[in-house]
This record gives sequence, C-alpha cells and structure tokens, in this order.
Amino acid sequence: SGEIATAGALGGVLQVFDAAARQRWSAHLGGRPVRVLFAPDGATVAASLSAAHSIALVRADGGRRLVVVGGAPDGLAFDATGQLLFVGDLALGRVSVVDVASGTVRHRFDVGESAGAVMLIAARSPHGP
Repeated sequence: SGEIATAGALGGVLQVFDAAARQRWSAHLGGRPVRVLFAPDGATVAASLSAAHSIALVRADGGRRLVVVGGAPDGLAFDATGQLLFVGDLALGRVSVVDVASGTVRHRFDVGESAGAVMLIAARSPHGP
C-alpha cells in the first residue's frame, strides 16, 4: 500500500492516488508541472512548475505554498528530514535549496550547463552505514 502522485504538464493538475488506483485528492497548480515528489513524511508533495519558475508544496489537507526559484525548475530531492528541498534548474544550471517550513530559498549554487535530475545521497557515518 502507498500513494502515487502524478502531475500533468498539459493540464497543470497534481493528482494523488492510492495503490488501488483510486484518486485520493487533487490540486490544480497550473505552471506546467513536470516533476513530483513526496516528502519523507508522506504528507507533502512537491511539484516543479517549470513555466511558473516555482515549486509548489502541496498537502492533502489543502495547504499550499508556492516558492519562486527562477529558471526552469525540474528535478527534486528532499533531505532525509524533509526540511530541505533541493531543486534542479534546467535553464540556469543551478540547484536551489528551499527551506520547506518557511518557503524560502536558503541557498543557490551553480552546477554547470544544466541541472535537470537531482539525487541526494545520505552521508554515511564514519562508524558504518
């Protein structure tokens, strides 16, 4: 059991389904959503809105926050705590670090020509995995 999130770039709608393909909830976002990702707690879904230069943080209870990151946001990766969201920028070749609680961009760093996909690997302890 689990949930599945989809976002249609053409229709601009975020949809969340259960494992039996029954729609649980949806939110109209606009802005051409191209990526979605559940936060570690499963209560928040992040969506990259490439045409709106923003990411949306959406909750099943209707809570919604838009954070302008600029460029063309694409790849998404939460840290293990769900407090930070890393957002790849396809147009500007940078990664924005978003503070989820405040909805602000904490930091940006350049990564080269393009930053589509983003993956975060947890740091390992020097004492083992």
